[in-house]
Amino acid sequence: MQDQPQGMERRMAHRFLMLWRAAQKSDPVPTLSSVLIQDVGDIETAIWVLDMNNGQEPIFERIGTDYSAEGSCDLVGQSVSNVPENTLLGQAVHYYERVQMKRIPITLGSEFVNAAGETILYRSVIMPCLADDGADRFLLGAANYKVKDA
Repeated sequence: MQDQPQGMERRMAHRFLMLWRAAQKSDPVPTLSSVLIQDVGDIETAIWVLDMNNGQEPIFERIGTDYSAEGSCDLVGQSVSNVPENTLLGQAVHYYERVQMKRIPITLGSEFVNAAGETILYRSVIMPCLADDGADRFLLGAANYKVKDA
């Protein structure tokens, strides 16, 4: 991780949530474009976007390169059920239905064992976002992690 300027929040999920809040206008849920038009800095590679697909199973519209080592970047255009649970993306997205139902951001941290047998500690955030036409359409998320020391 890059050094942060003095006084800057280091926690990725908290920084991303602050960007989401800065994008809020009169509606409590901002548009996806109003969040992503901001300078997201080093969070860019950790971002994923779910298109809620009009009540069908959600599909990935975008997946950042932080998920490429586990093969998850290949899931763009595929449904959320195709994500293996033992991946960072699988853990980061698994609670999306709660965010969709409550229409509020939720952050979650936990640990899991990946396919290589490593214990991964992670923190993720999922935030609801509107389409530019005002429809509830997207979930915006990000996650970061570290391998737990043995």
